Amino acid sequence: TPVIPSIEPTCLKVESWLKLHGIKYENIDHKMKLRSKRGQLPFVELNGQEICESNHIIETLSKTFEKQAMPMQLTAEQQQIQHAMCSMVENHFNWTLVHWRSRDVNSLLKGYKMDLSACLGYKLPASVINFYIKHTYLRKGVKKMKAQ
Repeated sequence: TPVIPSIEPTCLKVESWLKLHGIKYENIDHKMKLRSKRGQLPFVELNGQEICESNHIIETLSKTFEKQAMPMQLTAEQQQIQHAMCSMVENHFNWTLVHWRSRDVNSLLKGYKMDLSACLGYKLPASVINFYIKHTYLRKGVKKMKAQ
């Protein structure tokens, strides 16, 4: 999008952490197609090695660049509680986004100012692409929500 490189919360989490710690990085325009070898976003490539899964990325980069990942003064039990709380919040937030995206695709496209033709690399009329996104994306989101 013109404002943010990815609308995925986990991608924003990693990018925010990188900015917070002043680590230089380069976003790659993946046209919503490029993923890690394991099929995940976000992922970073560091010295030719792919690192995926946001928490693992932050943990690895904090060791590599000698940055503090999380407060180190927590006891082992407090760290476990913190991990559980973060995991629950991230999971709940993810399903909230899936619900919102699948219920109101028009607002999603307007809100993120997405040019689907450019994002997907298709040279089809916008109306055809919008129809396709609404009927495939909407159905996938609703199926995922019902499965939960």
